[in-house]
Amino acid sequence: MRYQIKTLKEEVFSFRSKLIKSGDEIKNKNKAFDEIYKATSNFKGEITGNESLFQTVTQSHLLDKLKEKYKQVKENLKVREKELEDLRATLKLTKIFELENQNKIYISEIERLTKIIRNTDPVLLEQS
Repeated sequence: MRYQIKTLKEEVFSFRSKLIKSGDEIKNKNKAFDEIYKATSNFKGEITGNESLFQTVTQSHLLDKLKEKYKQVKENLKVREKELEDLRATLKLTKIFELENQNKIYISEIERLTKIIRNTDPVLLEQS
């Protein structure tokens, strides 16, 4: 029993030390991210004496990535607009074809009814 308690205490101690070490690493990384964010948000395309080489390279890299992403989004937008335009044209053509077919059916029905009326006996027409 004492051996188990001692083992558990050692494990708790090792976990605490790992937790503290991880916390310090997280703080350091957060500081680095904050510096990068501040540097990129204030970037005007010029190098000042206060910026480190790492920040300048990071800013340049981020700016290039943003420009590339902007080009991709712009191209994607053009493709989507073209697709939308094509769909609208297809929709208009489809509606036109449907209306033409309905018109043909209507005309053929009128012709059929006209023939029926002409072929009926005039005597029957007078009686009704």
